[in-house]
Amino acid sequence: MHINEIDLNLLRLFDTVQRTGNVSRAAEALNLTQPAASQGLSRLRGLLHDPLFVRAAGGVAPTQRAQRMAGVVRRALAALEQTIGETGQFDPLLSRRSFRLHMSDIVEGRFLPELRAGLRQRAQQVRLETAPPPVAEIAAALDSGRIDLAVGYLPEVRDTQRATSCCCARATRSRAGAAAPSP
Repeated sequence: MHINEIDLNLLRLFDTVQRTGNVSRAAEALNLTQPAASQGLSRLRGLLHDPLFVRAAGGVAPTQRAQRMAGVVRRALAALEQTIGETGQFDPLLSRRSFRLHMSDIVEGRFLPELRAGLRQRAQQVRLETAPPPVAEIAAALDSGRIDLAVGYLPEVRDTQRATSCCCARATRSRAGAAAPSP
C-alpha cells in the first residue's frame, strides 16, 4: 500500500471512530450518514488489510494496529488542521475548529450546556467534544493532542508539556479561596 491511495477523509473518519468508539457517533460528528461512514471505514480496512475496529459493548474497539496508528494519525491531523487554519489570530466567528475536552461529571453537567449555548451565539462553527480518557491518561492525552483541555479537580495531572493550572471565578464570589473585592 502507498500513501497516495489513502484519502485524508478516511483518516479523519478513522480518528473520529477511534475517539468515539462508535461508528454512528463518528458519522454524526463528521456530518456523514452512518452508511457513508461504514463504507469509508470498509475502504480503509481494505487499504490497510486490517479490520481496525471490532464490535464491542456499546460500539467498537480498536485492533492492535489501530491502537498503534491512533496517536500518529491524531497528531498528523492536528498539525494539518492547525497549519491550514492558521490566520495568525483565532477568530471565533470564522473558526471551524473542534475542541476535545475532558471534564469531570460535575463540571460537564454544570458548565458544558452554558458553554455550548455561548458558542452557538459567538462561534457557531466551533465544535466541542467531550472525550474523557481515564484519569491516569489525562496528561498523556494533553501532550499528544487527543484532548485540548482538561477541566476539573485533577491533582494527578502532573508532568505534562502542555498543561497549566488556572482557577477562574467571578469577582463577586468569595468562596473561590480569596475575599471578593469591595464594590
